[in-house]
Amino acid sequence: MAGQPAAVVFLVLFALVATGESRLMRHTNRIALFNPTTMCKDDIQYQKICLKVAKASGATSPNALVQANVEAAITTTQQAAIQVGKLMNSSSQDYQGIMGSALHACQESYDSLLDALHQSQVLLQTRGSHDDLMTQLSAASTHVTTCTDSVGEVPEASYPPEKVHSLLGKLVSNTLDLGAKLNAHNEKH
Repeated sequence: MAGQPAAVVFLVLFALVATGESRLMRHTNRIALFNPTTMCKDDIQYQKICLKVAKASGATSPNALVQANVEAAITTTQQAAIQVGKLMNSSSQDYQGIMGSALHACQESYDSLLDALHQSQVLLQTRGSHDDLMTQLSAASTHVTTCTDSVGEVPEASYPPEKVHSLLGKLVSNTLDLGAKLNAHNEKH
């Protein structure tokens, strides 16, 4: 009989350890299950860009992948804004008149875009409302479109920062797609 209490204590301790170990394994499996390649390939318009950002950032969670894409969009927006600022300050007649108006619209759009992306960063870092995040990401997309439309109104003109602007549009599109997936991923876990 003296061995029975020891056996009961052993079984209770074994059950506690096994339960704790099981919880640890489930937590570890959740972390190990995140694959940015899968997230970038499902319903993301610009998959190659998403995969490059994922690889460069080493994102280990859906939230981190969205954050990395937002950060890439911020950097690209800053590059585009610098290029537009230089064109606006140039003395070339090519950047006066209607093209000057388009550049001014783009400069304002990039400023607003940066605000929306910074707000998105804050929401991602603080795990803010998904609806608020999507509102900011949608606003970011609108700001890119505003610049595109402004430049499109200039007949037969080329937009010198076109490559940077094009990349920016793709990054913002990806952030919007990934942001939508973030909510779906969070609801599953």
